[in-house]
Amino acid sequence: MGLLKFEFKKFLKEMKYLWLIFVVFLITTGIYSVYNYQIRFIQKIGYEELNLLEIKREWEYRQSELVKLQDQNLLTEDQEKQLYYIRDVGRYLYFISGHTQYGDWGKIIGYQKFFLDNLQLYSQYGGEFEPLEGIEREIAIAKNQWMLDHDLTFESEKLPISQHLFLKDLASFLLGKIGIVLILFFYGVSYMEEKERNTLKTLKTQPISNTKLIISKYLIYIVSTMIFILVVFSAGLLIPYLYNGKTLNFMYPQVLKGDETFAIITTSEYLIRHFIFFLCSASIAYGLTLLISKCSQRTLSLYILSGIVITIGYNLTFFIKHPINPFYYFRYSEILNAVPQKNDFLYLLFALIWTAFFLILAGNLPEQQINISFLDKVAKFIQQKLDVKKPFSKGEINLNRSNFFNLYNFEWRKIIREGQWKIILTAILIIVVSGHYFLTYLTEQRKEAYFHELNWRITSSEEREKEYNYEIQRLQRQIEDLIANSSPEKDPYYYNRIRSFEASIERIQGQIQREREMVQHVISALEGYERGDWDTFYQYQLLYIEENATNYNYFGKFNSLGNFTILSSIYEKNWLRDRNIRPVFSGEYVPNIHIPKTPRLTNLGWGGLTVTIEQFVAENTKMDNSGLFYLRIFYTHYLYLIPLLILLYFVGPGMAKERDKKNNFNLLVTQPIKEETLFISKFINSVVIILGTNLIVVILILVTGTFLNRFGDWQYPIIYYYPFRTVLSPGYQGFNFGQGMDFMTLGRYTINGTLLLSVMTVFFMGLANLISIFFKRTMSVFSTTTILAVVAFWLAEQKPLDRKFYSPITYFNIPKIINGEIGALLNEPKINLLTGIIVLIAFTMIFLIAGYLYIYIKNNRIGVSWSRLFRRSEKNDFGCQRY
Repeated sequence: MGLLKFEFKKFLKEMKYLWLIFVVFLITTGIYSVYNYQIRFIQKIGYEELNLLEIKREWEYRQSELVKLQDQNLLTEDQEKQLYYIRDVGRYLYFISGHTQYGDWGKIIGYQKFFLDNLQLYSQYGGEFEPLEGIEREIAIAKNQWMLDHDLTFESEKLPISQHLFLKDLASFLLGKIGIVLILFFYGVSYMEEKERNTLKTLKTQPISNTKLIISKYLIYIVSTMIFILVVFSAGLLIPYLYNGKTLNFMYPQVLKGDETFAIITTSEYLIRHFIFFLCSASIAYGLTLLISKCSQRTLSLYILSGIVITIGYNLTFFIKHPINPFYYFRYSEILNAVPQKNDFLYLLFALIWTAFFLILAGNLPEQQINISFLDKVAKFIQQKLDVKKPFSKGEINLNRSNFFNLYNFEWRKIIREGQWKIILTAILIIVVSGHYFLTYLTEQRKEAYFHELNWRITSSEEREKEYNYEIQRLQRQIEDLIANSSPEKDPYYYNRIRSFEASIERIQGQIQREREMVQHVISALEGYERGDWDTFYQYQLLYIEENATNYNYFGKFNSLGNFTILSSIYEKNWLRDRNIRPVFSGEYVPNIHIPKTPRLTNLGWGGLTVTIEQFVAENTKMDNSGLFYLRIFYTHYLYLIPLLILLYFVGPGMAKERDKKNNFNLLVTQPIKEETLFISKFINSVVIILGTNLIVVILILVTGTFLNRFGDWQYPIIYYYPFRTVLSPGYQGFNFGQGMDFMTLGRYTINGTLLLSVMTVFFMGLANLISIFFKRTMSVFSTTTILAVVAFWLAEQKPLDRKFYSPITYFNIPKIINGEIGALLNEPKINLLTGIIVLIAFTMIFLIAGYLYIYIKNNRIGVSWSRLFRRSEKNDFGCQRY
């Protein structure tokens, strides 16, 4: 018990759990932010999740086949019943589609019940419906009944926004292989660390058996795993709550599917099973790691050996799907999503058996039984490189430099010696590379979605052509019936009717010809893209924009996207064609700030859907994983705040950092150094660090995008807005579509963004250094600076029309400054990049001068306190005047 208490105190002292909590909440916030951003696609995702497009096509096909038989009087009695029920299926399918499309998901389950009931009756009379056959229909019926019984609303499981579904989604990510790696990284090497620090030898001088030591390490690991599960559980509930309020319902059904069977359990039961299986796999992983620790000499050797053993076991024993296989536990997602069985308790039992076996073996094996010299040499070499510090300038001293330069040099070397900057750069490198992989996923997703849309246009056009041909056949039959059953003598409108039918046939044939031409253009665009013929691709997009320029109607009302959107999209395509620039997906239109806000709907959504303006903008927002476009997204999605906040915490506190826990300020004041000189040197040092880091981040983004994909197109057009006052000026040379605009190149956009970011970071360094004069804690300076900036930015966003060109807050929103959006909305030509740079630098100098003067006055005691001037003066014992 004493040993366990000792290990637990070490666990608390190391405070690794705080970093673990930070990492979990950071990942959780990032994932949920992406989901919350994608909520604008919720209607489209709902359509996909309910499989409505495929179901609609199947329903149209089945009904049209039965209607054809009805027109020919060939329906059997069963087919008449099929037609009756398939029409009811279509009616309820229409209601489901409408409520899905308009976001009224509370009524979907009720209509889905009637839809499934009528589909079941349709099938009883021999009807076929491929999208919902066999076990799929049984699952749909059972899940629908469950949700009706528990009064639940349909939710998207592909875009989990509610607390319970997001927690399940988060658990599948963090309480999986990623979670095991995280736990092993933080706590799995504790025994190995004891060996490297030689504290294990101290422990062995005590009357403690090796087995007890191993078991105590294992128990602390289990405690940390439980804490990790609790943190994931808390983060999965808290982050959605902060975004969207309380949406928790653990009764939401989870379908577990087998080959021929399925089961439905509550979300709470699913999560409990998940936590148990994760604990089992983590237990086996740590038992195995402890065993390998006995055979390793370095932490690096342990990582490599553990990775090799687990990878080989994981891949070679995949066919042994039984609890007796310890490596099968690392595939526990397969177990988790399978139908629960009576023998599931064997997984927990064998997990305990295997863990006990590994622990007993580790407790009785001697140290250094296996020695892989190569791994030990590599680990030792790396450790020496980390520990041995070479002197700056090869140990030479230069006495001819000024105190200011020496102080700046001292601050710079302090940053290097602390090693925090290297950690920051490493973290930023990991974020940049992982961010690019995520961007690649989104880019491919958008590309696939757009090509899916093009293929849908081909399919829907072919379907419309079939409908047109069927309509022509119907009109021709009506002409034949009219000729057979009537005559000019019987019907005075005989020839008029025939001419009307023939005109309708001619009009429909023209529509068929138009559909065929559009299909051919789509096919040419797809083929042109495959062979790199961008001109053909853009030619189709131009044709599509012109074709749909005035083709929007909503309940009889003319619904235009506005001339600005149409004309800017056309000019963009011409720009891209003229410069032969590779297409960036997705959509044909240019999202902009001048799209009319009323009406709120347009029928130009993908898949022929009527969508909101927000969703239309989301469908047409461009995304690419090239280097330049990655850098653009770094600005447009406010990702520049990540390195800014990190550096603001590490190098922004300035003077407060010297007064914090170590209180180095007392040592510095004993040197022949003025405090105001120290203040200036710290400011310059922080500026150099943060500007250098910004440059490194920009280069990393460009290099990562270039290496993993391509550099990008410097000439790619980015819309730039002009204030209307600029449009009216005599020298205006841009476009005027009711509002002013022009295109700036992507290269210029990224350069302007980098310039404004650099100046803005210098501004924040100046503000943080000024605040650091009045605080003694690093966290106080960071918190105060961040709170002031956030509150100021929030107030500016709440009253956007009150923003002034001379206010530094106006220029905090980098993407909206460099594309001219804020200046255009306020109709203020003075709000631009150059003004922003001047204003931010001016305020930075004000902060610097104010801080310098405050310290100078404080230390030199210029002036006498007013209260002392009005006191009665009197002489002391030495005859001196005293106040």
